[in-house]
Amino acid sequence: MDCPIASRAARRRNDKRNRVLDEAEKMFTADTYSAVRIEEVADAADISVGTVYNYFGGKEGLYLAVSERVLDRVEELLAPAYDPDLDAERAITLLGERYLQALISHPIACRSLVSETQTPGGDIAEAARDRIARLYDAAASLIDRGISEGVITPIDSALAARFIIGAWNGVFASTFTTLGPTMSTESVSRTLQLGTEILRRGMSATAPDDVTAPDPDSSRDDTAH
Repeated sequence: MDCPIASRAARRRNDKRNRVLDEAEKMFTADTYSAVRIEEVADAADISVGTVYNYFGGKEGLYLAVSERVLDRVEELLAPAYDPDLDAERAITLLGERYLQALISHPIACRSLVSETQTPGGDIAEAARDRIARLYDAAASLIDRGISEGVITPIDSALAARFIIGAWNGVFASTFTTLGPTMSTESVSRTLQLGTEILRRGMSATAPDDVTAPDPDSSRDDTAH
């Protein structure tokens, strides 16, 4: 039988750890890796700096823990798209829908993919790259399945996966403050729906006869200049 006191202590420790990760994720999303300070994370999480070091060993360990948790959650969100019972065309569409949800929930994932200034180098970056590479491989496998099912025209699936995920990241990155116009997440969602339709037509092995042209007004975004 588990000791109730030990169980409560483990829960408290886990709650504190997650609180630190929540605050660190916000800060790593909002600023560059080098600009984030352990002291600020500890203060935001309302725990001691020493506790952060005890849990994570330092800023690199903290960033790695944040990255691993984010990637775990992204993979969990994307999992339904890899259901073998889905036809490949629907699976790719669902992957886009789920990927947008993941980026909205965890924009640090997009920032890390579009800007190396957001991430540390060395082993930390390599560990993240390995998991991101699996994301590309999984998308390529969906495209390969579509090709084998005869619904997608034969193409280089690895390059296609790079293009699709890169396009999704690029569109979502327009929600960040840059020199260009900023888009709302609602506008990004409509843009990605339009992009998915363009992809569906372009990759289809047979020209679909049931596609209606998107309403031009629906794709106009409420950009802030």
